[in-house]
Amino acid sequence: MAITLAESAKLSVNQVYKGVVQTAYTNSQVLRWLKFDAIAGNAYQYARENVASTASVYDPGDTISESTTTFTQVTTALKRIIGDAQIDEFAQQTRSDQMDQTAVQLALKIRAVAEQFETLFISGDSGGNVKQFDGLRVMCTTGNSNRVGCNSSAANGATPTLDDIDALIDTVKGPVDLLIMSQRSKRKLKALFRASGAAMETRFDFGMPIDYYSGIPIATTNFIGDALTKGTSTDCSEIYAVSLQEGFGVVGLQNERTMTPIDRPDTGRILLPGPQVVPIGPMETVDANKWRVRWYASLAAYSLRGIACLDGVRA
Repeated sequence: MAITLAESAKLSVNQVYKGVVQTAYTNSQVLRWLKFDAIAGNAYQYARENVASTASVYDPGDTISESTTTFTQVTTALKRIIGDAQIDEFAQQTRSDQMDQTAVQLALKIRAVAEQFETLFISGDSGGNVKQFDGLRVMCTTGNSNRVGCNSSAANGATPTLDDIDALIDTVKGPVDLLIMSQRSKRKLKALFRASGAAMETRFDFGMPIDYYSGIPIATTNFIGDALTKGTSTDCSEIYAVSLQEGFGVVGLQNERTMTPIDRPDTGRILLPGPQVVPIGPMETVDANKWRVRWYASLAAYSLRGIACLDGVRA
């Protein structure tokens, strides 16, 4: 069963684990929504939908054409996201009366690990760097028919319209569960609503206000960028529409042995995803203790029809 970090925090009774995953998804709007599957080993092989089957209308006596969905075998390897924190013992012992120095440093390191995952989620490219997993940008190409442009794919990009956002959503051939964009793009989207005399829908989720577009939550990220190139323009951004449905959309992957198990009377054993915090111990040459935050994770897309990108987004 795929599960989000936010759901995991509710299920676990381990306060340390709760603190780790809450820190991760609080600092990453993408991780608030992304579900994770447990896998065995260090890679995951799955069937990605390629060409969907079709159906036609026939007259009596017509020859019926056979059509079946085709799939491509995809192997996604887990990648290691790691950050070490070295906490000076003098600071820990003398400055923790107001705030625990180890807790502060670990929270910052967990945030850095979450941001690194989010960076790869958007722009990871295993073809350019084997240490990375492929992100949404690699999965959305013109050849996959899931990349569209503003203003009917203007050669140099364009200022987006609400029609462009609707066209992006329609490009996903299934339920859209999340829109992902930069802060600048979200400001532009809000301006479009104000210009039309309407207001963007807001709901309270995760204990905070979350903006929605046509019932779809919006996640902003610092890792798309507003200085991408399209044609002669170098001030462009991207907006992604993503399905998070199991078996169709995008799902995070994590090795099952690095997950936190809990036993529940209603559902049995559940594996909870998230980064691990490992105490390395006292350092030999300095008066300090080292901690390691690590996450063995990756990303799978069961169908490229479950993702779409609107590029050439200008202010």
